[in-house]
Amino acid sequence: MKTSKSNAILVNGSLRVAGVTLYTRGDKTIMRVARSRQPKRRSRKQFDMRERMAHTTALWRSLKWAGRPLFMGGDNTYQRFATLANKLTVVYLTAGEHRSGASLLLPSMPLSDGTLPDIGYRLGEVEGQAALLTDLPMTFQRGESVRFYTLRQTMDHETPRLGAWFDLLVDNGRLATTVTSRDATLRPCEVAVTEVEGRLALTGAVFADPLAGWGLVREEGGRCSSQQAVTRCTYYERYTTPAALQAAAESYGGLTN
Repeated sequence: MKTSKSNAILVNGSLRVAGVTLYTRGDKTIMRVARSRQPKRRSRKQFDMRERMAHTTALWRSLKWAGRPLFMGGDNTYQRFATLANKLTVVYLTAGEHRSGASLLLPSMPLSDGTLPDIGYRLGEVEGQAALLTDLPMTFQRGESVRFYTLRQTMDHETPRLGAWFDLLVDNGRLATTVTSRDATLRPCEVAVTEVEGRLALTGAVFADPLAGWGLVREEGGRCSSQQAVTRCTYYERYTTPAALQAAAESYGGLTN
């Protein structure tokens, strides 16, 4: 007489394992995808982190559009940029604004990260004209290049966007006499290269613009300097208010305790 063995699983009640729930109904065992009944965790701290990360990705896209970003540390260029950018002021954008690629010009936005000596620069004036003052000399070594970045805050159908461009101020040791920035209409505008107390300065009305920012990045031998943007722009502040936080949180379903 043969004896047969059953491989069936008898479940009394329900069993949740490996992402599925098993339960019995009558003489049948039913399997379905397990669904957690735990409430979604969206604390203020978690929400701030998510807002930072989403905005960092948008900033990276803007900087990458300008040309190959120079971030030498970390496992890859984006990871190093994100490590630095995630320390910036948190701005509250709604789910719809994030989907539209919204981005905001923030003070000290990282432009590069490397091991070459940093370039010092600040916004100021030269004989009553707006200027970007630097600590650079007027002569450069062969193989040395300097990128001149322009960052501009715009509004596109009620979505804030950050544009980024760069021109070569120094190309393989050769200093340009003029470089281009971007005016309020996003058209290229010439910026003069001049000398102030033995140091290089850039002058032009564009440097008085409250919706723009600038930076310089040194390149040489596959290395770069570590630089941040300087700006007078405060447009981002309207996205740091309690009202902005509430609007952004509600667009994601609100915050939890």
